[in-house]
Amino acid sequence: ALKYYEESLEICKTHFNDKDNEYSALLLKNIGIVYNNLGDYPSALEMYTESLEMKKRLYDNYDSSMADLLTKIADSHLKLGDYEKARNFYEMSLELRKEIYKKDNQDIASNLFSIGITYDYAGEYGKSIEFYEKSLEIRKQLH
Repeated sequence: ALKYYEESLEICKTHFNDKDNEYSALLLKNIGIVYNNLGDYPSALEMYTESLEMKKRLYDNYDSSMADLLTKIADSHLKLGDYEKARNFYEMSLELRKEIYKKDNQDIASNLFSIGITYDYAGEYGKSIEFYEKSLEIRKQLH
């Protein structure tokens, strides 16, 4: 899959004269997913970051796909053991989702849970429980 995504990305670059475009941003994200699945978290992080930066250049307004990329970037930092960076990106994703959705939903609950994980891994158990409970409360309200 990686080979074909990379070939597709080269075709996009040629077709769009190396200009930012939605297709290239999507391919970069998908390449990041493949790297993540292969356990190559630094490369996944690089692809997710490049995709997010391209989307920022393309659009004035942030959308849920950018929140998803922020979460993927956070996941990569978490897997690399950088809990503070992971937490920062989960928090950015959470704030963006709150802005977009205006009410609690499954994605917000997942972000809160992920923030809890960063505190848990860092040994800050009181803070982790606080975020786990917030996540659980939203999930209870939704179901």
